[in-house]
Amino acid sequence: MFKKTILLITTLLFMFMSIPCLAADLDLALSTDNAQVGTDITASGLAEPETWVVIKVVDEETNIIFFETIRTDNHGNYTLTFKVPPAPAETTLSVIAGYGNQTASQNLRVNSNTSYRNPYRDMESPPEKKKEKEEKEEKEEPAPVIIILSIGEKTAHINNEEQQLDAIPLLEADTGRTVIPLRFIGESLGAEIEWITSTRQIVIRDTGNVIILWIDSYDTVVNGQRIQTDCPPRILMNNRTFVPLRFINEILGAKVNWDEETQEIKITR
Repeated sequence: MFKKTILLITTLLFMFMSIPCLAADLDLALSTDNAQVGTDITASGLAEPETWVVIKVVDEETNIIFFETIRTDNHGNYTLTFKVPPAPAETTLSVIAGYGNQTASQNLRVNSNTSYRNPYRDMESPPEKKKEKEEKEEKEEPAPVIIILSIGEKTAHINNEEQQLDAIPLLEADTGRTVIPLRFIGESLGAEIEWITSTRQIVIRDTGNVIILWIDSYDTVVNGQRIQTDCPPRILMNNRTFVPLRFINEILGAKVNWDEETQEIKITR
């Protein structure tokens, strides 16, 4: 009887040891917590596999002075090397990693041997240089993109060129909102759209901005800043991601005109 009991306990212990561990919460480690401006710092940790993690550095006044995203591997590991951004000596920066509702942070002390120059000191140019720069930028400004599409119609126009949609704009019966296919609009405006199946995550890179969305989530991360929206992205027709018109205006910065009578949508940027 005693031997049978020992055998049973041993078997149970082996079974529990064989159960795979659940994924740990997001963690963050720095190669050092004290460095000079310009020194390489490596941030590493563990998160959900194959998802985008936002890494940002925040100064003592909560200004974001560095921002980048890194994708974890299929085991959830991530590593990002960056240089300590400009900051006065003897100040403490916060290095923050985050995705979804997970965040982790570590302090990074800027040591007394650092040299610092205010990056904003020389931003103002003499009037003639400023005018010359403005004239140059005005000449180089690209032509606007104009997208026209209609509720329930497969045909759209981009700068008067006809395009066929595989997911048509819809009017949601339950909310009364007009929703449009995100990838078509985003790529037509020149943005890069990436869909990550495992986390139902959408990463948009647009005019220097990085925007991260989650299907059916009110959370949106724009350049490391988390904001709440009242209109989460949803998967609807043909397994495509749809967003309300308001998203195109508020997040992608495009001008949106809606004609109630013709149910035509005009997007300009």
